[in-house]
Formats: sequence, structure tokens, C-alpha cells
Amino acid sequence: MFLSRLKSFFVPQTTDILLENKNIYVDKVFFNRCLKDKYLLDMKYGKVKVGLLQRQIDKKIYDLTDNDLYRYLQNRGKVAKNKSFESLIKNIEKNGFDPKSVIICKYKSNLIKDGQHRAIYLLYKYGPDYEVDTIHIRVKKSLWRFKIFPWLKKI
Repeated sequence: MFLSRLKSFFVPQTTDILLENKNIYVDKVFFNRCLKDKYLLDMKYGKVKVGLLQRQIDKKIYDLTDNDLYRYLQNRGKVAKNKSFESLIKNIEKNGFDPKSVIICKYKSNLIKDGQHRAIYLLYKYGPDYEVDTIHIRVKKSLWRFKIFPWLKKI
């Protein structure tokens, strides 16, 4: 036990473990763009009210209701269709919301890293008190310990 904890401190798992986990679905495009070749320092499962989820653009934090997609849902019959978003809505309506499609958030915050479209639709459909499964992750591209002790990568 002690040795495994010590090893995980010095040589944390890579984010590849998220793709290997059969209990969750991680979008491959998101993974390749944002998580590939990074270290997973911490991960916590939980449930969060969809009304508490937020998004970040250019270091500014916004509620999900302050979003073009949310406004699109409010005016759905009056504006041109957003085909990819409509496809997602149709899939959720037909098959239900897949519990494996967790919302991925930044560690110790409710800032969405992946799942914004799903969260916006669930907020619109069920209201701000609807709870969704989330994973809060903390990742790093490189670690100082590997620059100081490069041999640790081989452990």
C-alpha cells in the first residue's frame, strides 16, 4: 500500500487511464486535443447540479445560461437549426442521457472541460437543480520531478 502510494506520487498515471475506464465515456476528439500525453494527478467522481456548472472563455467565467446554445434552445423554432446540436438532442431524447457520458470539470471547480453541450441541454430540459455525474480532474503536461529526476519516468 505504502509503496503504491509512493510510486503514484513520483510517477502519476497518465490520462490514458480515462480512455481505459469502461464506466465512463471520454470523447476521443476532446482527449486528443486536451488530455493526451498529460499526467492525471487527481480525479474525483461526483454529482453536481447542472445550474452550478460554468464555462470559461478567455479567463472569464460564465454561467451556462449565458451561452449561444442556451439562447438557441430558448428560440429553437424561430432560428436556423444547429445541426450538430440538434443531433445530440435527438440522441438524448431517443436513448436517454447515458450515465457513462460524464461531464468533465476542472479539479476543485465546476468549470466544464468537456460536456458543455450536454450540460446546456440538460439545464434547459430539467432545470438548474438536475444533478449530473461529473469527474473533476487535475492534469499536468510536464512535472518538475521528471526534469530533476528523469529516471523516475522509467519506474
